[in-house]
Amino acid sequence: MKPLLFLLVLFCSLFSFAQTNNKTILTPVDSLAAFDSAAQKLNASFIENQRITDSINMEEFNKRNISSLNAFMAERKEQEQKAQTRMYWRLTFGAVMLVVLGVGLARKKKAASDKKQ
Repeated sequence: MKPLLFLLVLFCSLFSFAQTNNKTILTPVDSLAAFDSAAQKLNASFIENQRITDSINMEEFNKRNISSLNAFMAERKEQEQKAQTRMYWRLTFGAVMLVVLGVGLARKKKAASDKKQ
C-alpha cells in the first residue's frame, strides 16, 4: 500500500509540475527576420521624415524664389519705364531738331529768293 501511494504521489507530482510546451524558441533566422523588419520600419520612417523635411524646405525655397522673382520683375518694370521715358525724350528732341532744320531751310530758301529779286 505504501509503494502504491508512493507511485501515485510520484505520478501526480510529475504531471502537476511539468512545463507546458507552448514556448517557442527563436531561431537565429527568426531573430534576424525580426531585426530586419525593425530595420525596414526604421528606414521607412527615416524616408518619410526626409520627404516631409524636403517638402518643408521646398516650400521655403519657393517662397524665397517667388519674392526674389517679384523683386526682379519690379526692378525690370522700373527699368523699362525709364527706358521708355528716355525714348520719348529722344524722339521729342529729334522732332524739335527736324522742325528747327525745316525752319532753317525755309529761311535760307527765303533769303536766297530775296537776293535773286
